[in-house]
Amino acid sequence: MDAVSERPALDIGGNPGVANGPGHATMHTVSATAVTMSWLSLCLLLTAMIGPAAVAGQESPRVLRGVVVSVETGVPLSGVIVTAVPPGLIVRTDTTGAFELVGLGRENFTIEFQRLGFAPVVLTVALDDSVQIGDLGTVNLRPIATPLEEIIVEAEGADHDAWLAAVGFYERRQLGSGSFVDRQAIEEMNPARVTDVVQRMGGFTVTLNPDYMKPLPAVRSVFGYVVRPSTGVDTRRYVIRSRRGRMGCAPLVFVDGVWAGSTADTDVDQHVHPSAVRAIEAYTGPSGLPSQFNREGAQCGALVVWTR
Repeated sequence: MDAVSERPALDIGGNPGVANGPGHATMHTVSATAVTMSWLSLCLLLTAMIGPAAVAGQESPRVLRGVVVSVETGVPLSGVIVTAVPPGLIVRTDTTGAFELVGLGRENFTIEFQRLGFAPVVLTVALDDSVQIGDLGTVNLRPIATPLEEIIVEAEGADHDAWLAAVGFYERRQLGSGSFVDRQAIEEMNPARVTDVVQRMGGFTVTLNPDYMKPLPAVRSVFGYVVRPSTGVDTRRYVIRSRRGRMGCAPLVFVDGVWAGSTADTDVDQHVHPSAVRAIEAYTGPSGLPSQFNREGAQCGALVVWTR
């Protein structure tokens, strides 16, 4: 009762009670109960009023689907990098050319389609507020001619791949600023996954992912508000980190010269099978990193995968 008596009681008329005598203690008990019931009633009323709105605000992430094909042949294109900004989603088309972007917001956004040998396409998309799952339909990419300079190879002609020579692979390898493996070396390794190759190249650590199949964290603003909810689970079975960087320093990933994210959010084993790899370049830090692979996040180095 002492704790209760610290508050002025409310009588039936709503006037503060006077803390005197036994009668006051009784009135305190009744008033405290009345106040408690009033707060409970108010909470229930507010819940009834805002409950449906709160539930309505917890919407499922919006989805946009589509298929990418060659405009000349109509053949579906796999491995096309699809980037949506905002919110910064990056996916790749599968073997049927299909893609799915999950976690789009209400604002308008741009989508960029990139694949080596094709002109990039940038689209501005505005989904109607009533659309939860949108279909972009078919996106056509136009092949572009990639002129190959005359290549003169002495002594090593049988071991050189003309396509790798055209993209500068052998020139960069000769400079010795990174680690390089070609198709012949990969076949000698007989790897089960691309991370097996990366582990043997040196300069990187490859460890089991402790967050494998756990929900991905939501993207939050600097103020802590959720700007994009979790869009699935972490499917990376292995985590690749640069030895030169601090713990958790994730190198950038490029596939056929196109940026695909970093090892913090890109699973190279899911994107590329060892049988489809033509060569790999690895740089453990910004020192010696070629300019075409130097972008934000390059302090952790880069993995450059060339497919065939």
